[in-house]
Amino acid sequence: MDPLEEAPLSFDSNVILDFHLTGNYAFLESVASGRMLISDFVENELSRSDQTPLPAGSEVVALTTEPELDFFHYLERAYRNLGVGELGAITVAKFRSAFFVSNDGNARAAAKDVGLHLTGGLGLLQMGVSLGHIQGSDAIRVMEEMVFKGAWFSDELIELFRQSVLKN
Repeated sequence: MDPLEEAPLSFDSNVILDFHLTGNYAFLESVASGRMLISDFVENELSRSDQTPLPAGSEVVALTTEPELDFFHYLERAYRNLGVGELGAITVAKFRSAFFVSNDGNARAAAKDVGLHLTGGLGLLQMGVSLGHIQGSDAIRVMEEMVFKGAWFSDELIELFRQSVLKN
Protein backbone atom coordinates (compact mmCIF):
# COMPACT_ATOMS: atom_id res chain seq x y z
CA MET A 1 0.00 0.00 0.00
CA ASP A 2 1.20 3.50 -0.87
CA PRO A 3 2.03 5.50 2.31
CA LEU A 4 0.18 8.48 0.81
CA GLU A 5 -3.06 6.49 1.08
CA GLU A 6 -2.89 6.34 4.89
CA ALA A 7 -0.63 9.13 6.14
CA PRO A 8 -1.84 12.44 7.57
CA LEU A 9 -1.81 15.26 5.01
CA SER A 10 -0.79 18.85 5.86
CA PHE A 11 -2.31 21.20 3.30
CA ASP A 12 -1.06 24.50 1.95
CA SER A 13 -3.89 26.78 0.89
CA ASN A 14 -3.17 26.51 -2.86
CA VAL A 15 -4.31 22.90 -3.20
CA ILE A 16 -7.45 23.53 -1.15
CA LEU A 17 -8.23 26.56 -3.31
CA ASP A 18 -7.68 24.59 -6.53
CA PHE A 19 -10.27 21.99 -5.48
CA HIS A 20 -12.65 24.64 -4.10
CA LEU A 21 -12.51 26.91 -7.18
CA THR A 22 -13.23 23.98 -9.48
CA GLY A 23 -16.16 22.70 -7.42
CA ASN A 24 -14.34 19.51 -6.47
CA TYR A 25 -14.36 19.72 -2.67
CA ALA A 26 -16.35 16.48 -2.42
CA PHE A 27 -13.50 14.62 -4.13
CA LEU A 28 -10.89 16.23 -1.87
CA GLU A 29 -12.90 15.42 1.22
CA SER A 30 -13.41 11.80 0.15
CA VAL A 31 -9.81 11.05 -0.80
CA ALA A 32 -8.34 12.70 2.32
CA SER A 33 -11.11 11.84 4.77
CA GLY A 34 -9.99 11.97 8.39
CA ARG A 35 -6.40 12.86 7.47
CA MET A 36 -6.55 16.56 6.55
CA LEU A 37 -4.43 18.85 8.71
CA ILE A 38 -4.72 22.62 8.27
CA SER A 39 -2.33 24.92 10.12
CA ASP A 40 -3.87 27.92 11.83
CA PHE A 41 -1.93 30.09 9.35
CA VAL A 42 -3.55 28.34 6.37
CA GLU A 43 -6.93 28.64 8.07
CA ASN A 44 -6.36 32.40 8.32
CA GLU A 45 -5.37 32.63 4.63
CA LEU A 46 -8.46 30.69 3.54
CA SER A 47 -10.77 32.85 5.64
CA ARG A 48 -9.54 35.90 3.70
CA SER A 49 -9.67 34.32 0.24
CA ASP A 50 -13.10 34.40 -1.33
CA GLN A 51 -14.69 32.99 1.83
CA THR A 52 -13.31 29.52 1.21
CA PRO A 53 -14.69 27.10 3.82
CA LEU A 54 -12.44 24.52 5.40
CA PRO A 55 -12.93 21.07 3.89
CA ALA A 56 -15.23 18.87 5.96
CA GLY A 57 -13.34 16.62 8.33
CA SER A 58 -10.20 18.76 8.40
CA GLU A 59 -8.39 19.40 11.68
CA VAL A 60 -7.01 22.87 12.37
CA VAL A 61 -3.62 22.64 14.07
CA ALA A 62 -2.49 25.68 16.03
CA LEU A 63 1.27 26.05 16.26
CA THR A 64 1.81 26.78 19.93
CA THR A 65 4.70 24.76 21.33
CA GLU A 66 8.19 26.17 21.56
CA PRO A 67 9.70 23.53 19.21
CA GLU A 68 6.97 24.19 16.61
CA LEU A 69 7.43 27.95 16.78
CA ASP A 70 11.24 27.64 16.72
CA PHE A 71 11.01 25.48 13.58
CA PHE A 72 8.50 27.90 12.00
CA HIS A 73 10.89 30.83 12.64
CA TYR A 74 13.84 28.82 11.31
CA LEU A 75 11.89 28.24 8.09
CA GLU A 76 10.90 31.91 7.98
CA ARG A 77 14.58 32.94 8.06
CA ALA A 78 15.80 30.21 5.70
CA TYR A 79 13.03 30.52 3.08
CA ARG A 80 12.16 34.21 2.89
CA ASN A 81 10.20 33.71 -0.34
CA LEU A 82 7.53 31.57 1.39
CA GLY A 83 4.35 32.90 2.94
CA VAL A 84 3.19 32.15 6.46
CA GLY A 85 0.61 29.63 5.21
CA GLU A 86 3.29 27.60 3.48
CA LEU A 87 5.57 27.84 6.52
CA GLY A 88 2.72 26.76 8.80
CA ALA A 89 1.80 23.80 6.60
CA ILE A 90 5.44 22.65 6.44
CA THR A 91 5.72 22.95 10.23
CA VAL A 92 2.54 20.92 10.79
CA ALA A 93 3.81 18.26 8.36
CA LYS A 94 7.12 18.07 10.21
CA PHE A 95 5.62 17.76 13.69
CA ARG A 96 2.73 15.47 12.73
CA SER A 97 4.78 13.18 10.43
CA ALA A 98 2.46 14.14 7.58
CA PHE A 99 2.83 14.52 3.85
CA PHE A 100 3.15 18.15 2.84
CA VAL A 101 0.50 18.92 0.20
CA SER A 102 1.29 21.87 -2.06
CA ASN A 103 1.49 22.82 -5.71
CA ASP A 104 3.99 25.64 -5.07
CA GLY A 105 7.46 24.79 -6.35
CA ASN A 106 9.34 26.89 -3.79
CA ALA A 107 7.35 25.46 -0.89
CA ARG A 108 7.86 21.92 -2.19
CA ALA A 109 11.62 22.51 -2.47
CA ALA A 110 11.75 23.78 1.13
CA ALA A 111 9.73 20.77 2.34
CA LYS A 112 12.07 18.44 0.53
CA ASP A 113 15.08 20.22 2.08
CA VAL A 114 13.75 19.48 5.58
CA GLY A 115 13.08 15.83 4.74
CA LEU A 116 9.32 15.80 4.26
CA HIS A 117 7.29 13.55 1.98
CA LEU A 118 5.20 15.61 -0.39
CA THR A 119 2.46 15.59 -2.94
CA GLY A 120 0.17 18.07 -4.63
CA GLY A 121 -3.21 18.34 -6.29
CA LEU A 122 -2.22 16.01 -9.13
CA GLY A 123 -0.88 13.45 -6.66
CA LEU A 124 -4.21 13.48 -4.84
CA LEU A 125 -6.08 13.05 -8.12
CA GLN A 126 -3.77 10.19 -9.12
CA MET A 127 -4.30 8.53 -5.74
CA GLY A 128 -8.05 9.03 -6.16
CA VAL A 129 -7.93 7.17 -9.47
CA SER A 130 -5.94 4.28 -7.99
CA LEU A 131 -8.39 4.02 -5.06
CA GLY A 132 -11.45 4.18 -7.32
CA HIS A 133 -12.73 7.55 -6.05
CA ILE A 134 -12.60 9.01 -9.57
CA GLN A 135 -12.16 7.78 -13.14
CA GLY A 136 -8.97 8.73 -15.03
CA SER A 137 -10.83 10.83 -17.60
CA ASP A 138 -12.60 12.71 -14.79
CA ALA A 139 -9.26 13.33 -13.03
CA ILE A 140 -7.93 14.85 -16.26
CA ARG A 141 -11.02 17.06 -16.50
CA VAL A 142 -10.46 18.27 -12.91
CA MET A 143 -6.79 19.01 -13.68
CA GLU A 144 -7.83 20.98 -16.76
CA GLU A 145 -10.35 22.95 -14.67
CA MET A 146 -7.61 23.73 -12.16
CA VAL A 147 -5.36 25.07 -14.92
CA PHE A 148 -8.26 27.11 -16.33
CA LYS A 149 -8.83 28.62 -12.87
CA GLY A 150 -5.16 29.57 -12.48
CA ALA A 151 -3.20 26.55 -11.27
CA TRP A 152 0.11 26.02 -13.03
CA PHE A 153 1.68 22.66 -13.82
CA SER A 154 4.53 22.11 -16.27
CA ASP A 155 3.64 20.58 -19.64
CA GLU A 156 5.82 17.58 -18.76
CA LEU A 157 4.00 17.03 -15.46
CA ILE A 158 0.61 17.32 -17.17
CA GLU A 159 1.61 14.72 -19.75
CA LEU A 160 2.98 12.32 -17.10
CA PHE A 161 -0.24 12.77 -15.11
CA ARG A 162 -2.41 12.05 -18.17
CA GLN A 163 -0.47 8.89 -18.98
CA SER A 164 -0.55 7.72 -15.37
CA VAL A 165 -4.28 8.12 -14.76
CA LEU A 166 -5.33 6.73 -18.12
CA LYS A 167 -3.36 3.49 -17.68
CA ASN A 168 -5.21 2.67 -14.42
